[in-house]
Amino acid sequence: ATLQHFLEFVFTEPTIAAENYCLIVQDHGLDYLGLCVDESEPKRWFMSVDGFASAVAGATAATGGWLDLIEIDACTMAVVEMAYELRDKAGYLVASEKAVPFDGLNYRELMDGLSENPDIEPLDLAIKMVDDYEEWYTAPLGTYPTLYPYMQDFACLSVMDLSKMGPLADAFSEFRDQVLPKDPVVKSSLNKAANHAFLALWENCMACDYGRDIRVMFSEFADSVRATRPEAAAAADAIVDATDDVVVYHWESWRFREICTGMSVFVPPGEGLYYVYWDSLSRVYDQLGLDFVTDTGWDEVLHAYFLSQRSSA
Repeated sequence: ATLQHFLEFVFTEPTIAAENYCLIVQDHGLDYLGLCVDESEPKRWFMSVDGFASAVAGATAATGGWLDLIEIDACTMAVVEMAYELRDKAGYLVASEKAVPFDGLNYRELMDGLSENPDIEPLDLAIKMVDDYEEWYTAPLGTYPTLYPYMQDFACLSVMDLSKMGPLADAFSEFRDQVLPKDPVVKSSLNKAANHAFLALWENCMACDYGRDIRVMFSEFADSVRATRPEAAAAADAIVDATDDVVVYHWESWRFREICTGMSVFVPPGEGLYYVYWDSLSRVYDQLGLDFVTDTGWDEVLHAYFLSQRSSA
């Protein structure tokens, strides 16, 4: 309710009326589990992905306003689950697949840039955010007044066109149809591809990041089964092509070895991380009201290929 009320005020207050609107949210993020700790609650609940999108939708419906750009300055929110939830509620999403360094966005350059060019288009502003982010986290130590006196160069940031999320969901749905029921050839190749695309491979994930880069995972899978499972390979290719359309701009640190290409999808490393989460949030992936899960059946693929004990029962 707080976020919705804030947006309704912004959209209707005449003294701050604007042609374009950008929402920047800064706090903790836990990919499909949600973002923004409620400090007023004893258990410090996170706002759910569905709750975040509902607040945006409620404000736009009540006022006729529109968010041209949403930037989430929080860890691991460049996920298909969040982007799909916002697909008809905003123009572009800027977020990171990985943990956001302590300094967050390059707010200095963002504010200076808006002062110099207040008429900047939303997509150009989104791209500027990525470029400024790269500048901050690749500059030699001491160039900027960072919070901590060491390099924070495990970083990435991407711009997603939310209007292109429909075809990506359709591609995931077709992939589900092609790989179910469970196929041992698909299982071996899909698990290998998912392991290669495991974003936390190059960074301490603090046990809160189990996204797999979509383009890396499905490109490798398609190549590995093209001769033996051509229909499944074609479905994986379609996911990659649709992701290419969604991710319109991206930067990643060299430290990620080219496995952060702009957007990830949840794949649990085991059954425990699917059903019982590390901080006792106890939010089960297929019980959160995520539109992506409902519309694509991705949870069915996870059950068949990554939750071995229950899927073999």
